Amino acid sequence: MDRPLARRLAALALLVAAGCGSSDTGGAVDVGGAGPGLRPGATTVPAGATVLAADLTGAEEVPGPGASDGTGTARLVVTGDGRVCAELATAGTDAATAAHVHTGAKGVAGPVVITLPTPRDGRASGCVPADPAVVATVVADPAAAYVNVHTAAQAAGAVRGQLARA
Repeated sequence: MDRPLARRLAALALLVAAGCGSSDTGGAVDVGGAGPGLRPGATTVPAGATVLAADLTGAEEVPGPGASDGTGTARLVVTGDGRVCAELATAGTDAATAAHVHTGAKGVAGPVVITLPTPRDGRASGCVPADPAVVATVVADPAAAYVNVHTAAQAAGAVRGQLARA
């Protein structure tokens, strides 16, 4: 099995085992009080929203080193009003201290533009507000942005992955 597929399957197994997206409200997260909540892992996406995803690895971290055995996935559902609903799963890293979207091409470290929910026990799911102009920039060119998850041992980042339309 190729390594990227194995990482995606491992992250999916983590999400399923964790019951990610499930709660007494079916995992729905309110994205502004207008209508039903948005569930990050939902198969339907609100009209006008964009889904972005990234496979995370320690090898992609810049500046390195990242977590040598670190892997993960990120799935973002972004709306034009600046809501970012994120579902993150990581494995092979120390406890996460932060997670962000940064601007920066592959191999280039860039500034934080969106703070995401921090994974606890390897997973996180939730929605955060973001500047609509920043969201529009990321949606227009997702490959010029990346998700990374930080740990105390790898304060610059433990795992990283460039975003792409899902």
